[in-house]
Amino acid sequence: MKKIIILLVMLISVNIFSEQWTTDGKDNLEKIEGFWKSEKDIKVLIKKIDNEWFMIVITQDKYAVGSILEKYKTGMFQLKEFDGTYLAWDTKYNKVVIIDGEKEIRYKLTK
Repeated sequence: MKKIIILLVMLISVNIFSEQWTTDGKDNLEKIEGFWKSEKDIKVLIKKIDNEWFMIVITQDKYAVGSILEKYKTGMFQLKEFDGTYLAWDTKYNKVVIIDGEKEIRYKLTK
């Protein structure tokens, strides 16, 4: 019985302490354009080309992956080539964030 209670407390605490994305209800595209980098030294370029928004990711090994940004919801863009991964501007941190489908922050990108 004690093990079940401990397990339930652990599961509840994971949901309580997860970091949520905050928005002002705008797309903020002018703020996300440019070069960004993550904590893991991954560089990201977000740019508008021919009326489409693109994100290019460059890893430490100089490996580049591109993705088209499609509007998913207000202020939230889906990475077309990566299912369940979204890009957004976080108003709390004033940074670009990579979020999952449950609006939890996975990575924060800085200029």
